[in-house]
Amino acid sequence: MAHLAIKGHATRGNEVIALLEMLGGKNIYKLDGKKDLWYILSNSVIEYATYLFQEQGYTLDEFVARFPYKVGDEVISQYGKLSRIRSLIWSDRDNQVRYELDADVDSLYFANELQALKDDDMQADVGTVDINLADYYKGYNEVEVMISDGWKFEQRGGKMFAIRTQYPKTYEECSNIMKVCCSYLMRNYMPSETYKIGLIDSFQKLLICRDAYWKIAEDWKPDWNNIQDKHCIYVVSGVLWLKECQTRQCTLAFPTAEMRDAFYENFKELINECKELL
Repeated sequence: MAHLAIKGHATRGNEVIALLEMLGGKNIYKLDGKKDLWYILSNSVIEYATYLFQEQGYTLDEFVARFPYKVGDEVISQYGKLSRIRSLIWSDRDNQVRYELDADVDSLYFANELQALKDDDMQADVGTVDINLADYYKGYNEVEVMISDGWKFEQRGGKMFAIRTQYPKTYEECSNIMKVCCSYLMRNYMPSETYKIGLIDSFQKLLICRDAYWKIAEDWKPDWNNIQDKHCIYVVSGVLWLKECQTRQCTLAFPTAEMRDAFYENFKELINECKELL
């Protein structure tokens, strides 16, 4: 019996093939673009039938409407975490597509457990913005450039850059930068571990805030295998330290002392909540 059948036609047959290949099918018959055919995914092979095919199937539009995501799409899971769709799997038992995410390769999601990333969720580029002043030239040796609060101009090697001067101060602001749902809550813990949920949830929020600062610093990440100045926040014997370190691996490491100090001032309360995990 067929696992899935989608009706194709001359102008959109390639789209059907592409969908079925994402579901693990191999197009051994090379039937792209054929007219009046049902493309059938069965045993990971893309077969076909004529218009007399009687088994339940979808037109391409019906399939896309019911299963709107494809490999590479950015989505928000039911747990509020942003991720990219890694693969599609057809569940013959459920008669549905199930989605595997880059951020959670051990779980599969139904379409109704995912949310598309909307334009409203997208943020302007953060970090350093390269500006070509020639694009803004108005004549008479004058250039007019509007810049938002929290940024400043700096000239480097004949180029003008807009540099961020204000860092996000709240978890909500960091969530927007990372495109993570603010209502995120850790789940899937055994009842005996429920007392840890508050601490783990706070720690997860702290990591989201840290990742937002790393993203602002042009997606900086510490390289513990090489000598690299890192400005860290860590705990030793219950005492919180703000120091420069090269080899000590710590959760809260930043590329500059200025960023580390700003992070500490803005998230001091959250850091203290998570001291036992730092």
